[in-house]
Amino acid sequence: RLYLLVTVGMVRMIALPEATDEILEDLDDMVRAVQHPVRGLFLRYFLLQAVKDKLPVLQSGMMGALKFLLGTFKEVVILWQRLREEAKAENDAWKLDDHRFSLRLLLGAHLMEISRLEGLTT
Repeated sequence: RLYLLVTVGMVRMIALPEATDEILEDLDDMVRAVQHPVRGLFLRYFLLQAVKDKLPVLQSGMMGALKFLLGTFKEVVILWQRLREEAKAENDAWKLDDHRFSLRLLLGAHLMEISRLEGLTT
Protein backbone atom coordinates (compact mmCIF):
# COMPACT_ATOMS: atom_id res chain seq x y z
CA ARG A 1 0.00 0.00 0.00
CA LEU A 2 2.80 2.40 0.77
CA TYR A 3 4.34 1.86 -2.66
CA LEU A 4 1.02 2.92 -4.15
CA LEU A 5 0.89 5.97 -1.87
CA VAL A 6 4.38 6.99 -2.97
CA THR A 7 3.28 6.66 -6.60
CA VAL A 8 0.17 8.73 -5.98
CA GLY A 9 2.28 11.30 -4.16
CA MET A 10 4.55 11.59 -7.19
CA VAL A 11 1.59 12.21 -9.48
CA ARG A 12 0.31 14.78 -7.01
CA MET A 13 3.70 16.54 -7.02
CA ILE A 14 3.53 16.81 -10.80
CA ALA A 15 -0.05 18.14 -10.70
CA LEU A 16 0.58 20.61 -7.85
CA PRO A 17 4.20 21.77 -7.95
CA GLU A 18 3.55 24.41 -5.28
CA ALA A 19 2.70 21.67 -2.76
CA THR A 20 5.80 19.55 -3.41
CA ASP A 21 7.39 20.27 -0.02
CA GLU A 22 4.28 19.28 1.94
CA ILE A 23 3.70 16.14 -0.12
CA LEU A 24 7.32 15.07 0.31
CA GLU A 25 7.06 15.61 4.07
CA ASP A 26 3.88 13.51 4.20
CA LEU A 27 5.50 10.73 2.18
CA ASP A 28 8.50 10.73 4.48
CA ASP A 29 6.25 10.47 7.54
CA MET A 30 4.32 7.57 6.01
CA VAL A 31 7.47 5.68 5.07
CA ARG A 32 8.87 6.20 8.57
CA ALA A 33 6.05 4.02 9.93
CA VAL A 34 7.57 0.84 8.44
CA GLN A 35 9.26 -1.12 11.22
CA HIS A 36 10.60 -4.16 9.36
CA PRO A 37 14.21 -3.41 8.40
CA VAL A 38 14.32 -5.00 4.94
CA ARG A 39 10.92 -3.69 3.91
CA GLY A 40 11.83 -0.26 5.19
CA LEU A 41 15.10 -0.24 3.25
CA PHE A 42 13.36 -1.15 0.00
CA LEU A 43 10.56 1.34 0.55
CA ARG A 44 12.98 4.18 1.29
CA TYR A 45 14.98 3.26 -1.82
CA PHE A 46 11.76 3.33 -3.87
CA LEU A 47 10.87 6.74 -2.42
CA LEU A 48 14.34 8.07 -3.19
CA GLN A 49 14.20 6.86 -6.79
CA ALA A 50 10.74 8.36 -7.19
CA VAL A 51 11.60 11.83 -5.87
CA LYS A 52 15.21 12.31 -6.95
CA ASP A 53 14.24 14.39 -9.99
CA LYS A 54 11.89 16.53 -7.87
CA LEU A 55 14.49 17.50 -5.27
CA PRO A 56 16.09 20.40 -7.20
CA VAL A 57 12.70 22.10 -7.69
CA LEU A 58 11.56 22.06 -4.07
CA GLN A 59 10.25 25.39 -2.85
CA SER A 60 12.54 25.14 0.16
CA GLY A 61 15.50 24.96 -2.24
CA MET A 62 18.67 22.96 -1.91
CA MET A 63 18.58 23.11 1.87
CA GLY A 64 15.17 21.43 1.85
CA ALA A 65 16.46 18.74 -0.47
CA LEU A 66 19.53 18.23 1.70
CA LYS A 67 17.37 18.04 4.83
CA PHE A 68 15.16 15.40 3.21
CA LEU A 69 18.13 13.35 1.97
CA LEU A 70 19.99 13.47 5.28
CA GLY A 71 16.84 12.56 7.20
CA THR A 72 16.17 9.66 4.87
CA PHE A 73 19.80 8.54 5.11
CA LYS A 74 19.57 8.62 8.90
CA GLU A 75 16.49 6.39 8.83
CA VAL A 76 18.17 3.97 6.42
CA VAL A 77 21.19 3.68 8.72
CA ILE A 78 18.88 2.98 11.66
CA LEU A 79 17.13 0.23 9.69
CA TRP A 80 20.50 -1.14 8.59
CA GLN A 81 21.68 -1.29 12.20
CA ARG A 82 18.43 -2.89 13.35
CA LEU A 83 18.91 -5.60 10.74
CA ARG A 84 22.34 -6.33 12.19
CA GLU A 85 21.05 -6.41 15.76
CA GLU A 86 18.26 -8.83 14.87
CA ALA A 87 20.72 -11.24 13.29
CA LYS A 88 23.01 -11.12 16.31
CA ALA A 89 20.05 -11.94 18.55
CA GLU A 90 19.24 -14.99 16.41
CA ASN A 91 22.91 -16.03 16.06
CA ASP A 92 22.60 -15.91 12.26
CA ALA A 93 25.39 -13.43 11.68
CA TRP A 94 26.91 -15.42 8.83
CA LYS A 95 23.60 -15.40 6.93
CA LEU A 96 23.21 -11.70 7.57
CA ASP A 97 26.56 -10.79 6.08
CA ASP A 98 25.49 -12.10 2.67
CA HIS A 99 22.10 -10.43 3.02
CA ARG A 100 23.54 -7.08 4.09
CA PHE A 101 26.11 -7.26 1.32
CA SER A 102 23.30 -7.38 -1.24
CA LEU A 103 21.43 -4.55 0.50
CA ARG A 104 24.38 -2.15 0.48
CA LEU A 105 23.10 -0.67 -2.78
CA LEU A 106 20.05 0.66 -0.98
CA LEU A 107 22.23 2.46 1.54
CA GLY A 108 24.72 3.76 -1.02
CA ALA A 109 22.01 5.23 -3.24
CA HIS A 110 21.27 7.85 -0.60
CA LEU A 111 24.91 8.94 -0.46
CA MET A 112 25.00 9.20 -4.25
CA GLU A 113 21.95 11.48 -4.32
CA ILE A 114 23.43 13.72 -1.63
CA SER A 115 26.61 14.05 -3.68
CA ARG A 116 24.61 14.93 -6.81
CA LEU A 117 22.95 18.00 -5.29
CA GLU A 118 24.13 21.07 -7.10
CA GLY A 119 24.86 24.28 -5.28
CA LEU A 120 26.35 22.69 -2.17
CA THR A 121 29.92 23.44 -1.22
CA THR A 122 32.23 21.63 1.13
